[in-house]
Amino acid sequence: MNETAHYCGVSVGHLYAKVDQYNLEPREFIGKKLYEKAALYQAIYSASKWSRSQSAGVKWVAYLHWRDGAKRFRISIGRLGAREAEEIRSAREAELRHGVRIISWAPLLRDFLSVWLDWYKAEHPTTHNKAKSKLRIIIQSLGHRPIDTLHPIELEAYKTQRLVKDSTAPETAGKEVRCL
Repeated sequence: MNETAHYCGVSVGHLYAKVDQYNLEPREFIGKKLYEKAALYQAIYSASKWSRSQSAGVKWVAYLHWRDGAKRFRISIGRLGAREAEEIRSAREAELRHGVRIISWAPLLRDFLSVWLDWYKAEHPTTHNKAKSKLRIIIQSLGHRPIDTLHPIELEAYKTQRLVKDSTAPETAGKEVRCL
């Protein structure tokens, strides 16, 4: 029975408990109780496909696995349902296949600047409020974007908008962009 259980990938106790369910008939050979390999294979093949049962709304910790050459990667994408995890997996597959980033893993600009402003307050307590007021408008207009998706041309467009539409002094618009 040990060899049979090993072949099937289950414990001996589990095999004893489920052997009748698959109508496996043992044979006696040289004083041992044996099962035919073909019968075991047929029982395995005819079994239903294994899947984790997941209740509606239950969130699992999902991981992305991929390989780049000989190097393997595994990152957690958080507690997600099956549909959200599949959407992220397919987007990542498209990224790897086409070389175009679809999902940004970087923090949003507003989150990044919030942490930076906390650091700035500890390092430069006297000028913290000035920096905060300079970044307030940038956070309102670009804060929803991941920081790795911002391009220099967009910052120049922001600076131009501040100069032309908002009639801001060139020095002020320059200082706002330099804070980034």
